[in-house]
Amino acid sequence: MKDSSVERPWISNYPAGVPETIDSSAYINVNDLVERMTAAHADSVAITEDGESLSFAELLTRSRAWTSWLTNAGIRPGDRVAVMLPNGLAFPITLLGSLGAGAVQVSVNPMYTAQELGHQLRDSGARVLVVAYAVLSVARAALDGSAIERLVVVGGEVPGMLDSLHVTPFAVVMEQGATLSHVERPTVTRSHLALLQYTGGTTGVSKGAELTHGNLIANVLQVRAMLSGAVDQGRETIVTALPLYHIFALTVNFLTFASFGARNVLVANPRDPDQLASAFTDAKITVVTGVNTLFSSLLALPQLKEVDFSQIKLAIGGGSAIQEWQAHSGGLRLERDGARCLSQFLGEPEVHSLHWPPNPIHRSHHCR
Repeated sequence: MKDSSVERPWISNYPAGVPETIDSSAYINVNDLVERMTAAHADSVAITEDGESLSFAELLTRSRAWTSWLTNAGIRPGDRVAVMLPNGLAFPITLLGSLGAGAVQVSVNPMYTAQELGHQLRDSGARVLVVAYAVLSVARAALDGSAIERLVVVGGEVPGMLDSLHVTPFAVVMEQGATLSHVERPTVTRSHLALLQYTGGTTGVSKGAELTHGNLIANVLQVRAMLSGAVDQGRETIVTALPLYHIFALTVNFLTFASFGARNVLVANPRDPDQLASAFTDAKITVVTGVNTLFSSLLALPQLKEVDFSQIKLAIGGGSAIQEWQAHSGGLRLERDGARCLSQFLGEPEVHSLHWPPNPIHRSHHCR
């Protein structure tokens, strides 16, 4: 409910059609929002990575299998599930599946050392850890003193047991979870914790910010409101080179654009120029997000010099203010090829707040 006694001078800068407020009460939890908003696009491609794709229906089916497996394994609402994965199909599956089980996802940078991972595991109290096979040795070295009971490994050859710890390949988890449809899903509301989002933005070791389903829903609806005039429901393709373990990509790239019914092209390693370039050459990207370093890499890639960017209608910068030369370089390139605008997000993971500067860095006549 709007409080008329509070002045909101910034509202006069909102683009036409953007509401003054949003109402998140229509959605029970994050999964409810995603399922209802993607129902009309069930057979459309939701995520693509390294040539493999899942439709929205397949993504939700697999996430429910993860929910069933966790619940059957004794994970209850409020329990922590740590996920140490690069961008790939397994990340959104485990995210939606963990939230569906009422668990709290603890996203971990896959580049972390054993010491850094160990701190996050002990501090969060995570009972399940999902890791890429490439960092299994790091995970093994970080387990002492943690509450981890089950280790799930994505890819590679996985041992059946690791000391007294249950180790299960992710593919086996998907198979087992698919047979557990009878397992009752717990009731999850907006007030339940969804994420422990660790941030190094404070002194000392990183700390986990508590973010609820309601926080995530509100942010998705805020971004949708700001982008509704620039995004076509069910017709966009966004490239996600920013890591999903960061709150910006998780909220904007995945949750928000999933709610738009967009196809999400995931880049596992944006430091690999061939992977980064192939995302643009193999798909007709219409939306791109980035930070200064990523935009710098894109502008410098020789593989992209001849790419036609005419289908890109929106570029969003986050993390920090986009440097002036990058804004002009990217903006002029996008303007030449017909893109709509280059804009930027600012926010704080500690409180999951968003600020969208009302005036894009670059605006063409296509922007509202």
